[in-house]
Amino acid sequence: MAKTNKFSVYFLLAFAIIIGIEVFRIFIPFISTLILAFIFWNLFDPIYIYLEKFVKKAQIASLLTCIIVFLLIVIPFFVVGSIATEEAVGIYKNLTHNNNSLLELQNNTRNLSLTVSSKLRISPEEMGTLLNNLNLPDMAKKLAASAADLFQQVFQQVTQFLFLVFVMLFTLYFLFIDGSKFIKYIFRISPLSSSEENLLWNRFLSMSRATIKGTLIIGVIQGIIGGLSFWGLGINPPVVWGVLIGILSVIPFLNLFVIWLPVAVWFLVSGAWVSAIIAIFIGLIVTGAIDNFLKPKLIGSDDPLHPVLILVGIFGGIIEFGIMGFIIGPLVLAIFMTTLEIFEKKHAISNSN
Repeated sequence: MAKTNKFSVYFLLAFAIIIGIEVFRIFIPFISTLILAFIFWNLFDPIYIYLEKFVKKAQIASLLTCIIVFLLIVIPFFVVGSIATEEAVGIYKNLTHNNNSLLELQNNTRNLSLTVSSKLRISPEEMGTLLNNLNLPDMAKKLAASAADLFQQVFQQVTQFLFLVFVMLFTLYFLFIDGSKFIKYIFRISPLSSSEENLLWNRFLSMSRATIKGTLIIGVIQGIIGGLSFWGLGINPPVVWGVLIGILSVIPFLNLFVIWLPVAVWFLVSGAWVSAIIAIFIGLIVTGAIDNFLKPKLIGSDDPLHPVLILVGIFGGIIEFGIMGFIIGPLVLAIFMTTLEIFEKKHAISNSN
């Protein structure tokens, strides 16, 4: 009888593994969408709880919360992305048909560089050789083409985008109602201890909040400031630049060296000293204040990953999961690091025994 029970346990385990692999393959196309649903459930659950107390009906409260998520997250993302795509394509078309402004910029850059090199006692021949390898029109076209391709890949499949949004909101609707029961069920069948389960779940919640507040909100703020600043300085198209600034804001002061300093140099080459000073001020003072003062206050007690891991997680997540990978990538890394932490503790206990 004992042998029969043992065999049935092994058979059931093997059967569950085989079916589980097939279930995982079914869920693969929706992994990023489902993870996002869990993230938004964590972030908007307080709103759902408040609405449930107000309307006295879980289904209505969940529906209203999903509508709020749609209006606050999905619509702005789609609108800004669509505008940025059109602007990126427009940049590429303008550069393809009009090289005059870039050629003028290249000539101004050459003249300024030769002037500076003479004061620094650099050979004009050496500087000339370096400048001959600098082809601004060609570089600008390649960058514009890459940006246009990136935006088009994200937003050209509108039908797929809307379908994934529907799946996310549909999942989110039931998470608000039954999500806590689902988590309790997972913990009940989990072989981990209660403390380990709580550590994993709390780290997931903490990292999701830190990623949203420290990455998404900061990115939106810096993107808006950057887009408005570029619009005020007469640099077009402002939305594309705003999106790029928002993406690069994940690393402190990265925008300063990648965006603002080159823009300031461009203004200096063009003779627009006031605009150059404004660009340096925004990139150094305003961006620095956001990174050093606002970001820590938003994150609060939610302990983020090391900046290097966040950078790898964001760009790796984008490659693996698409545009929303900038949220999912750091979360996956956080869960992995927590798993290693649990394993380390178990290993230490086993060695001590």
